[in-house]
Amino acid sequence: SDAFNLQQVVDLQLVQHADLIARLADDAKKEAKIEDGLADIQKVWSTMTIDVREYKAGTYTLRSTEELYQALEENILALSSFKSSQFYLPFAAKVEHWEKTLANISEICEAIQNVQRAWMYLENVFRGSEDIRPHLPDESIMFDEVNDGFIEMMKRIFDEPLATKACSYPRMLETLNQFEATLDKVQKSLNDYLEKKRQTFPRFYFLSNDDLLEILGQARDPELVQKHIKKCFEGVKNMELQPPSQNRRWECIGLIAPDGEKVKLTAAVKLEGPVEVWLGSVEKGMLTSLRAILVKCHNMNMTPKVRKEKWVKEFAGQLLITSGQIKWTTDCTSALQKCERGQKNALRMVRRGQSKHIGNLCNMIRKPLTKCERSKLVALITIEVHARDVQDRMISLKTETANHFNWLSQLRFELIDDPAEIAAGQ
Repeated sequence: SDAFNLQQVVDLQLVQHADLIARLADDAKKEAKIEDGLADIQKVWSTMTIDVREYKAGTYTLRSTEELYQALEENILALSSFKSSQFYLPFAAKVEHWEKTLANISEICEAIQNVQRAWMYLENVFRGSEDIRPHLPDESIMFDEVNDGFIEMMKRIFDEPLATKACSYPRMLETLNQFEATLDKVQKSLNDYLEKKRQTFPRFYFLSNDDLLEILGQARDPELVQKHIKKCFEGVKNMELQPPSQNRRWECIGLIAPDGEKVKLTAAVKLEGPVEVWLGSVEKGMLTSLRAILVKCHNMNMTPKVRKEKWVKEFAGQLLITSGQIKWTTDCTSALQKCERGQKNALRMVRRGQSKHIGNLCNMIRKPLTKCERSKLVALITIEVHARDVQDRMISLKTETANHFNWLSQLRFELIDDPAEIAAGQ
């Protein structure tokens, strides 16, 4: 006070107690530091809000938590250092109060983020499309209960965003943990449902859950499923669809490759029933059609009078290459068998025929062609040149029997019409 002066210091003989006074002053300074720290914490959290934004009409979500978590980390660390001080006892009640408050805010915000992540994903599934709900009725009810409760909770936080008040409602953390557990059950059931779909049509394993859910939600409209076809079938960009008419449903009549190449199915496939069923039917139709077309392609390839230009333009590139490899295997096998019987130049004769065939293909590529036809020819010539190189290597190594390792080590193609015969050959 103003009345306290140097004379009083002398009269009280304070100089003789200098050590004690210095120690008391230091203790008071350290206590003041804790008191000031608690005051700063109270000041921060008197204005700290939870950042909630409108997500969709009538729903709200937690947006940014960076500032909130930074304040939590700093203040919880400060409270921990206060507790480690020997001057903590006078402020024990306040420190413990703020420790519990901040720990509660931290746990609740983390729980909200966990629930919100699962809720936003499942909300698109169960609210964005009505097609999934009939297949998961119990899970739909469970989700609806969580949905109503979570929306109400977030609306309450939006109306009162102050963190200390927003997180002070009774059993709030317990409720959020129940929401999270329920959503985990719903997510597991959804994953099991998707797994069954994938087991029915294994090509669904190539798709993410989001893509698969989109397909299942649009199963009634094959045109909307089109954009996912290329992920299910390598080399297929779209199905060639025939729109429904009177007393008819959608039908798949062909397949279109990314480069525009088209393959017509031998029989139209009706796109009805669950999407995994009709996609399976498309796959079977694809295999059946390609098998039948390959036989036609190979028969034309083996017919001497047919012009190769017509053959190339009429069939798909993969079928041309496959037929070429089948013919090459047949010719080489026959030549090697002739070599065994003493006709030593048989393989050289086949090699000359192969070179002539490549020359004809090269002549074709100089003529006016579409982009697709040119691509087919380039791929075909590449494979045929490799086949000729293999023949050259077998000639130089004096391969003269069909059982020679130089021939058995090659990838050989054979056309077998009877599936039972294929199984027996395995």
